[in-house]
Amino acid sequence: MKASAFHGGLSNHEKDERMEQWLADNIQVMVATNAFGMGIDKPDVKTVIHLNLPESLESYFQEAGRAGRNGEKAFAVI
Repeated sequence: MKASAFHGGLSNHEKDERMEQWLADNIQVMVATNAFGMGIDKPDVKTVIHLNLPESLESYFQEAGRAGRNGEKAFAVI
């Protein structure tokens, strides 16, 4: 399994490159800040793991909801 990181300290080029690699399934694990998943509609995300609690229940619901969009079993873990 290949993994990468996504955060605000990356250049726009690096962000675009890593996002493209993840969307193409060349990277299977993305460790990221909470802003990474917003707006992402990748149907085969199986697990979203939070190291810390999000700011609000609504934020958690939004972020956790990135998993399982293909209707298959998925997990959100805190």
